[in-house]
Amino acid sequence: MLGMAEIARSAPRSTLWSCLTIGALYASGLIGRRAIHDGNASGASAVVADRVARIIVVVAATWLMTILLGYRLPANLITMGWGLEGIVLLLGGFLIRERALRLAGLGMLFLCILKLFVYDLRELEALGRIISFVVLGLVLLGVSWTYTKYKEQLRKLL
Repeated sequence: MLGMAEIARSAPRSTLWSCLTIGALYASGLIGRRAIHDGNASGASAVVADRVARIIVVVAATWLMTILLGYRLPANLITMGWGLEGIVLLLGGFLIRERALRLAGLGMLFLCILKLFVYDLRELEALGRIISFVVLGLVLLGVSWTYTKYKEQLRKLL
């Protein structure tokens, strides 16, 4: 039976291996995309299989990272960690032009907003809730303005 000291020493090592495994999943999805597009595979069925495989790999990696953050972060930082994960996935998807990463990032941000309203806001006082709703309203107005201004560019990306 492991004591608390052994568990504490093994936690960073297991977290490192978990992160490396999740990174390998993300990388395999991106390398697989390059191999199919650069290789001999042709036809609509290969493209569909490629898209489905990338989505499955990205969803699996995102799910594993979400679980890892949920276990390793303190309870009051989980929503922020998930939000940061969503932003990194979204920005990474834009930078490398990978739709599956962008959609995973949007999904994570949606999960954060849902958790924020269902779970986190019930812990706040009335003034904290009011401020949170005002800030969220401003963020959603900013997103709406950005979408209407750059509608055509965003349609191509999403």
